[in-house]
Amino acid sequence: NDRIRVETSVLYDMCGATETTIHIFRESWWARDVQELLGRLRNRLQSLLERGDQKKLKIYANIGATAALVAYYRAYSDIPFARELALEIGAEAASRRMTVDDPLLLSRACIAFEARFKSIDAVLGRYSHVTRFVEIPAGFSTRGLTMTRNNPGIEYVECDLAVMLGVKQEALAHLLSNQSGSLQFQAASILDGDELDRAVSRLTFGPVAITTEGLLSYLTHEEKVVAARNVRGVLSTRGGVWVVTDLTRSEERRVGK
Repeated sequence: NDRIRVETSVLYDMCGATETTIHIFRESWWARDVQELLGRLRNRLQSLLERGDQKKLKIYANIGATAALVAYYRAYSDIPFARELALEIGAEAASRRMTVDDPLLLSRACIAFEARFKSIDAVLGRYSHVTRFVEIPAGFSTRGLTMTRNNPGIEYVECDLAVMLGVKQEALAHLLSNQSGSLQFQAASILDGDELDRAVSRLTFGPVAITTEGLLSYLTHEEKVVAARNVRGVLSTRGGVWVVTDLTRSEERRVGK
């Protein structure tokens, strides 16, 4: 169906600075195995949560330990509002207590997550006719805020766990005196077709770009099938594109699964 496109942002051949960034992303993710780093950090954060070191860290246990870490990494980039949001949610506090014995790997992680974010932006730029967006899961991404700010023609729905969205909306309210009404929030999982449909229904009818960043590598094959089926249900009716990253874990790539 030519009305449905699925794009894997890390496989695109970009030009100029973006091409260099994507190349760095590939190298840092594959050769240095950032997934291994995330596993170590996630385990370390969980141990802190069990000891009850910080109230905010307890919140992160419910919304995904890596969300705050990714926000912290992005704070070192030039992604709009990334630093401000990271400061507001206390992402540095979550990361400061992590024990990482490989500084080079940590620095490459910062590059990798910036590149991953920008690779999605680069792909979306190829669909300038699309003005409706669903980001699922949104985490502490600032893409929706950037795209809707001073651009009333853009419609954007961020989806995640309800507690995650609550933390994020509170942080954005502190950062900005006024937010675009075209930036909306809807609790939804990509594995629940009804929830995804409810999120999409908040947009006017027409082609939609659905972005899924950093999630699929954590899903089983069966869950990926469910996610793809749910997204296809949306795109087969509306048309549009699904932009995804990290289809498999690095261990699966190495063994050829």
